[in-house]
Amino acid sequence: MTVLENTMSMLEMMSDSDVLEVQNYAKNLLIKDTSNPFQPLTRGQIMHDLKISTEQFENGQYSSADEVHRRIRDRWCIR
Repeated sequence: MTVLENTMSMLEMMSDSDVLEVQNYAKNLLIKDTSNPFQPLTRGQIMHDLKISTEQFENGQYSSADEVHRRIRDRWCIR
């Protein structure tokens, strides 16, 4: 049985109210949540961010992974 056939079989056995709940859940997945700070970026935004990151790296404005981990451990007392 394919995924589609299995899904259709399950939907056919569900009550109308359950099917409506599944449909509403699916709709909510597709609606953009403006409170979510992690919205998809456009190609232009990605390229802009990469340009800034490259400039900062070339100017020495970065920290090594060891330094970042040390700061996190110090801040959160993770030992």
